[in-house]
Amino acid sequence: MLDTILKLLEDGQPHTLNEISTLEPCRRIPITTLMEVLNFLEEFDFTESDYNSEMLVSESQMTPLVRAFCKTLNELSEKR
Repeated sequence: MLDTILKLLEDGQPHTLNEISTLEPCRRIPITTLMEVLNFLEEFDFTESDYNSEMLVSESQMTPLVRAFCKTLNELSEKR
């Protein structure tokens, strides 16, 4: 599940909790658990989240530093 979430967030765009919850491995996971996973990722600076209180929507996106790291890892694995 975690790898799927990170793969989605790798594009650097904000993604809503609702969008994340529709991913195949996440569909069976309670929303509260997904929120805990996103909070964990944010706590350790993997992602940044923005909560819109008017729309009651939370959006998460990967931080630029982690995106650069993932890109480097992907490039290295493609060279193998």
